Amino acid sequence: MTIIHGEKDPLVPVQNSFQIQLAMQNPNLELKVIPNMKHAMAFDKEMKKPIGILKRYLDRLKSPT
Repeated sequence: MTIIHGEKDPLVPVQNSFQIQLAMQNPNLELKVIPNMKHAMAFDKEMKKPIGILKRYLDRLKSPT
């Protein structure tokens, strides 16, 4: 599981994702905090980084281990 959170999210504090990470106690959980990203920047030029993280995560799910 991967959580992607914007460091400067004004709606959902990034601390929430750290709390979820601690509560889940899952060694496979990845938390990626994107510097300077706000909330739901889907149409922003900075969206390339989160999309890349998501693509790598999905590629790992498809690959047999």
